[in-house]
Amino acid sequence: MWHTLLNWPWGTVWSAVSALGSIVTVTLGFWAMNVWRRQEALKAKMALKMAVADYSNALSQLPLSLSRNVRIEKRAELRELSHKLNAINNAFLICEHMLEKYPRVNSGCRSLSVAHKEYIRMRDNSIQAKYICHNILSEQFVFK
Repeated sequence: MWHTLLNWPWGTVWSAVSALGSIVTVTLGFWAMNVWRRQEALKAKMALKMAVADYSNALSQLPLSLSRNVRIEKRAELRELSHKLNAINNAFLICEHMLEKYPRVNSGCRSLSVAHKEYIRMRDNSIQAKYICHNILSEQFVFK
């Protein structure tokens, strides 16, 4: 038996071992890239949900309806609220097509800008924007 093993063409054996090692390496590479892609998608969805939560918290610190005096008095807070809305829009753009399965989140992110504008321009109160935020936050799209 040892005589047979010693007479094998060892170059062929090591070539086969090398080919198997390459196949294992490529397989592990594909697996790692898939895990990384899912991890990045999770981070993008978490960033969106955190941005909506930040906006909702900032909105809850402001009065239900704005008047000219309040708008002047709360200018810095309203500017910060607009920055938080921009963060939501940026996070939504990063998510690209990941949210197609969640129509409430999709439509909420699209309509939040309109509700925000109506509130800032004193045409409506903040209830609609708070409702949209609540709908987005109550949807389980990050850890499903």
